[in-house]
Amino acid sequence: MTARIVILSTSISLGGADQQVIYLTRSLISKGYQVKVIALIPLGVLGIEAKSEGLPLYSLGMTRGIPDPRALLKLHQWLRDWQPDVLITFMVHATLIGRVARYLNQVPVFISSIRNEKVGGQLVTRLFRASNWMDDACVANAKGSAMSLSRQGWVSDAKLRVIPNGVQLVGHRLDDERQGSSKDRGCIREGLGIAETAFVWLAIGRLEPSKDYPNLLNAFSQIAASDMHLLIAGDGDLKGQLQALANDLKIADRVSFLGWRRDIPELFEVSDALVLSSAWEGMPNVVMEALYLAKPVVATQVGGVPELVQDGDSGFLVPPGDAIALSKAMHRLLRLSPSQRQTMGRSGHVYIKEHYSVEKISDLWEALCLELLAKKRGSSGVA
Repeated sequence: MTARIVILSTSISLGGADQQVIYLTRSLISKGYQVKVIALIPLGVLGIEAKSEGLPLYSLGMTRGIPDPRALLKLHQWLRDWQPDVLITFMVHATLIGRVARYLNQVPVFISSIRNEKVGGQLVTRLFRASNWMDDACVANAKGSAMSLSRQGWVSDAKLRVIPNGVQLVGHRLDDERQGSSKDRGCIREGLGIAETAFVWLAIGRLEPSKDYPNLLNAFSQIAASDMHLLIAGDGDLKGQLQALANDLKIADRVSFLGWRRDIPELFEVSDALVLSSAWEGMPNVVMEALYLAKPVVATQVGGVPELVQDGDSGFLVPPGDAIALSKAMHRLLRLSPSQRQTMGRSGHVYIKEHYSVEKISDLWEALCLELLAKKRGSSGVA
């Protein structure tokens, strides 16, 4: 019998974890599994688009940050009706609710998934630690995150597994093999008000503390010149503060806050390099995508970033929270010739293609599900 799998995620919106849920769902369905996906909060852009494509997505309709016992009751009823063999949770709040629902419904296999090296505040951490005995396995998406979770005692080593994020390989051709890419690049830059000769840095991610954009703006201010521009694609509560900081640093005319964008491939097209200034991370999709698209990367050495960026080969790594070090690494990349940067980009492209395709990552998820199901059936004496 084909295994029935339910994936419970805190959200299905625009985050990296949300994208991974969609990738995994599509892949498991293509393998013949019966999969349903539930988000705690209302579906966002990615969820609405995926549902319109026919993916089985549902929402418990919770309000972010507000506990709702009715949502747990609805989840209990859905699991009772669907009777899944495996329940997989993505992100901490989904895991806490999922653990209770698994207990109430006696789901055979429960796999939690933590997407970065920080679980949450004190209360969430206590609840997570107190209930992690309920997991059959806990998946981290990077070796660095797994080591951090283990050191802090959030997950037992016996249950901890590492399954990295995957990137969708979509017929990309490198820059010198594309037809008309220079024209497209020029048109897009013109639309953004950026000179064709400018060196463009791209940063992507929510405007929140984990991304440490003040660190990036301070670093950029030390090297910013008239022939350089920084694009920041993302939105969040810190936007006003960051715009004010850019004004104070006198770089506002060379920094564009673009908000949420659905044209990320086009932004990569017009950019020369990706910069990531995060204070903490899991395995950032944006770094994987940049490398796959043959863009060199300057990034902080957090979470799974060192597993993606080969320092000195496909980019440069620096300590988190160090604007001087970040600035020096950005300047180091700037000093390279275009051909040297292209070589770095190609190196990253090959590495990601060989190790992080969605197909390879979904194989790891499938293998884990089947392994745990086999153990569960063996221990219960069921063939």
